[in-house]
Parts: sequence; structure tokens; C-alpha cells
Amino acid sequence: MNLQKMIQNVNCEVLFGDASVTDIKRVVFDSRHVEQGDLFVAMPGAKNDGHQFVLDTMEKGASAVAIEKGQKRIASDIIMNMAREKNVVVLELPESRLGFASLSAEFFSQPADKLNLIGVTGTKGKTTTTFMVYHILEKAGQRSGLIGTVCNIINGESVEAGRTTPEAFEFQGMLQKMVDTGSENCVMEVSSLGLKYRRNSGCRYDIVALTNIYRDHISPEEHPNEEDYFASKLMLFDQAKTAVIHRDINGFDRAYAYASKHCPVITFGIDGEADVVALDVKKVIRDGIHGSTFMIRSPWYSGEFFIPLPGKFNVQNALCAIAIAGLSHIPEDAVRSALATVSVPGRLERVQHQSNIPVYVDYAHNEESLVQLLAELRPFCHGRLITVFGAGGNRPKERRFGMGRASGNGSDYSIVTTDNPRFEKPMSIIEDILKGMQETDGAYEVVVDRTEAIRKAIQMAQKDDYVIIAGKGHEKYQDVNGEKTHYDDVEVAKAILDEEQARTALS
Repeated sequence: MNLQKMIQNVNCEVLFGDASVTDIKRVVFDSRHVEQGDLFVAMPGAKNDGHQFVLDTMEKGASAVAIEKGQKRIASDIIMNMAREKNVVVLELPESRLGFASLSAEFFSQPADKLNLIGVTGTKGKTTTTFMVYHILEKAGQRSGLIGTVCNIINGESVEAGRTTPEAFEFQGMLQKMVDTGSENCVMEVSSLGLKYRRNSGCRYDIVALTNIYRDHISPEEHPNEEDYFASKLMLFDQAKTAVIHRDINGFDRAYAYASKHCPVITFGIDGEADVVALDVKKVIRDGIHGSTFMIRSPWYSGEFFIPLPGKFNVQNALCAIAIAGLSHIPEDAVRSALATVSVPGRLERVQHQSNIPVYVDYAHNEESLVQLLAELRPFCHGRLITVFGAGGNRPKERRFGMGRASGNGSDYSIVTTDNPRFEKPMSIIEDILKGMQETDGAYEVVVDRTEAIRKAIQMAQKDDYVIIAGKGHEKYQDVNGEKTHYDDVEVAKAILDEEQARTALS
């Protein structure tokens, strides 16, 4: 891409060099990955400032560099001297992160403008809702792509995701691949950090949705406080043509007032004053599948719907997906059929096995999500709820206390174990969990090895008991001291069930 063409719609100034004769191979923000022909955008970060690596990127062969106006990390004359020596174009951006997003979008010629772009944000429910919308669109015969926590889907091919909202250049490249392969729509999860760090800036979303807001992601590495978290979520409405908001959530009035300044708003909720409402919600089992039925009242659809996912929270996710489908003019039959067959990896995923003990894997990794999960499963379970869980290292300690409280109050028996300790000692994390657990009357034990903890739960389960393996969900790794090794709760549970079945047959 010719640099002059790239920057004609970007708010920037050329400080040195001739952009008209400079071609750019990629736009890069990590100096370690710079190659010859790249445009390096220097961005201040939480730990490092990219400006300190500007000279290194010129040495590596960058064709252009972009610095932030007012940066004081490196003197301008030093940058200019190196630029003259290496014949490198120097750009100045009012804000590096926003500029990086704009430059990335221009590099790929604004692919978002060629797609029906749907963004879903919220503390919980993003993954389930986007999977529901994706399946609805595909059922309606509309080729679509998906960007999210579990995976990215382009042209029907699923690839494991690195982060919920990719960095701007990767994100824009994915949109371009969707355009190139004939997709009409892109459905994506939009994280609070993705919004805060402007990874998707410059895109105009046809529909955005807010599922809920809970206290989460408050830490030095993420959001310093709840206000920063909420404000980051609200930024998505700045880019919306139409917004969908959950009527029943804390913070609804603020979210509605903010969104209404930017675009029309559709609301959804259960038994409330919303545009899309679920009535007469019932827990059901169909063909051995735990799920829910509900009656819909909406501007587009009516009658009974079924989803093969139990829990009030999944009905709320379905309502959000239904509102998005209605705004997208999807036929009712496609919506009903898609929701009746949708499945989401690691979201209340039942381990497929001949055993009569239901074993579920779920991503519940904070207090609120675990409370809801156990409360929704309780009416189905006529025996004990046996929960295996841990908590991630280098994350807020309050989350650990909360997980302990949630399992202690909601489970009949808890097995506390390891879950991505990262750079902390597993027992240190477990001791924090037990502080919350000991506020309850719940029975528990500690089994540090996660595989052995899952084995213990399955072996102790009897007829009518449920085994819940919480925390990791779709994740397929354990993160220990910065090294990720393959680990999949579903695979582990299935292997143990196979072993137990073989052992029983021999006896």
C-alpha cells in the first residue's frame, strides 16, 4: 500500500520524508516483529513505551515510523537524524493507538464498510450471544464470519483465537479475508480492553449490543476501577448505527442515556418493559438435553422458542441474539431453528459419554458467573452438585474469594484445584479461595493437580449427581510460569470417564 494513499484520510502530519514514493508492507506496533518495508507505530504502554524502540525499527528496515505528538521518550532531532540517514518517513499522530487503528483500516481499504458488522460487549454472555447470532445468520443462508474468545471463523474455517478482540492490524486483516471470501456479515465480541485500547476504532458497526455489566477485570493490568471499565464498554456506542441493550441490568439507565445520544436503541429483557421480551420461561429436558423454552414478544417474532442451554442467563443471551436477528431482517424460521440447535464450546458444554453421570464444562471464572451457573443447574439436579474449580494467578484476589463463596454456597461438594497459576504458586491461590469458601457451610477438599481433581469428582459421583468443571471452559491450555501446555477439561474428563467405564466392566 502506498503510504500517501494510506494517510490521506488519517489525522497525521508528515514530519520527514516523501510518503508518495514509499510503499508499506504492514503496520506494526511491536518493535520485535518489525521487518523491512513495515510502518512502525510507537505507542506508550503500561510497562514499555514503543518510542524507545523507534531507532531500532529503522535499523531493521522500517520504511516509515509514526510517533505520538508530545512524546518525550526520545528527542525529535535524534529521530530525524536517523530518518535522514536511513531514508525513513516519519509521521506524527495526535494519539498513537487511535492512529494505529486508523492506519490499519486504511491499509486494508476499510473492509468493515463492506460488511454488516455486529459487535457484542458485556461482562458475560458475549461468546454465547455471538455464536447464536452467527448460527442464525448461517441458517438464513448468509455467509458470515466470527471473531471472539473461543475461535475466529472465516470462510467456514475455525481457528483458535489469541485474544477476544485482536489488535487493529490483525483485526482489519481478518475483516478483509471475510470480504475476500464472500462473507456478508461479521459477528464479533468486543472486549472492554479492545475498546479502551482502540483496537476497533474507525469501524462503523451496523448493530452493537450490551449484554450486562458486572464488576470484573479490575486490576493494574486491566482497568484501574469500575468507572474506567464501564466507560470503556460505553465507547462501543460511539461507533454504532443501532444499539441493543439488556433492560434488566445494573447501569441500564446510564447505558441507555449514553447510547441514545448516538443511535436508536432496542431493549430486551425477561418479564419486563422491553422491546423484546421473554415470557413464561421454563426449564425443560428434550431428548436428554437440558434447556429452556420461552414465549417471545417482539416487533418481529412471536410464539415459543427453545434453546438447548439451561439457565435464565442463556435466555437473556438468546433475547439479545433475537433482537439482532430482527434488526437484520432474518426470517423467523431461521431464527427458531438456529437457536434450537446452537452449541457453544466451553459454555455449559456436556461431556459426550455413555456414562449416566452428567459432566459439564463451563467458563464460569468469577463469583457472579459461578453463582448463576450453579443456581440454574440446581433445579435439574436431583442429587449433588459436585464442583471442580480454581482461580487464575496474577488476577485480582477478590475474584478468588468470590469463587470460594460461590461454590461453597451453591455446591453440595467442592474440589478446589489449579487453574492457570501463571507466575503464582498454586497453593497460594488456593489458600485465597479457601478464605471465601470458609465463609460458607459448604463441604470441600483440596486436590492441587487438576486432572486428579476431575478424577476425584467423577469417581465420587453417584446416580442423580452432576459434576461441574468450572473456570477454563473453551481454553485448551494450562499457563504455568509463562509456559502454556495443552490442557482441555473436556478431553481430560472424557478420558477419565472412559477409564472408569473400562474399570467397571472389568470388575
